Amino acid sequence: MKIQHLRQRLAAIVIPGLFSLTASAAPLYDATTEFSAQNNPNGVWSYGLLESDFTQFTLFETANPNGDGWLDSGRNMAIWRNDRGHVENNVPTGWLSMSPGENGEVPVLRWTAPEGVSGRISVDGEFLAGDSGDETALIFAGGVYDPENILWESGDAGAFHLTLDMAPGDILNFAIHGEYFYGNTPLSVTVESVPEPVAADLFLLAGTGLVALHYRRPR
Repeated sequence: MKIQHLRQRLAAIVIPGLFSLTASAAPLYDATTEFSAQNNPNGVWSYGLLESDFTQFTLFETANPNGDGWLDSGRNMAIWRNDRGHVENNVPTGWLSMSPGENGEVPVLRWTAPEGVSGRISVDGEFLAGDSGDETALIFAGGVYDPENILWESGDAGAFHLTLDMAPGDILNFAIHGEYFYGNTPLSVTVESVPEPVAADLFLLAGTGLVALHYRRPR
């Protein structure tokens, strides 16, 4: 077989396999597109609140009357998605939003790593300023709040990019706290597994082999 034909056949075998490995190794979780106003928990996502002292996490149990989210009616706080077709409370159409409770309760969007997600993950998103209330946005790890586990914090708004090591059952929390009045704060969150470098290693190995074939070509 001619060396050129052999190199082409190797490339045809190896390169599609590399793309397949990379694609299958990176599940993506999107809090906005996967939001549910019917199920809580909803797969890897859950919607709840912390008491004003950040102690106890409780799932929301009541659906918003508009059918677009969850609320604690006794404390007038909510997590919802603006599917109303227009900007409302300074929340853009299609965005999630959280609003704090009257007595300082903290709304929490929680992500729990599922089975099969282990190792490095990338966490990307943004909090918008939203309504005029003065809020603090934060991301912290763990099922129980601990200031030592705060991963990111910003006054009112900001974009974030985090790279973390996670294991099944590990928890990330996205929360706001601050003024109750005019407190709606939009947010977006995606979580993605970072592929292992196996594809790059195989590509380097394949490239090395092709180079070797090139230089061993008979005169």
